[in-house]
Amino acid sequence: MSKLLKNNFKQAVVVINEILLSEWDPIGISDDPKCKDEYVSYIPQVYKFIIKKDSEALFQYLFNVETKNM
Repeated sequence: MSKLLKNNFKQAVVVINEILLSEWDPIGISDDPKCKDEYVSYIPQVYKFIIKKDSEALFQYLFNVETKNM
């Protein structure tokens, strides 16, 4: 998956946003169409961790966002 995302950033943004909304969604907004861009600001950092194949850093980043920033 990381190879596909590395070659197509626009597609990566869409996929990552969908995953953040459907799998992560710490504030429970995935059902609200007006909030589909709520997590967009996190995508660049998530993308970097995916490209680096650093799942531990990705987990830690999302955990910190959820527990310390929200």
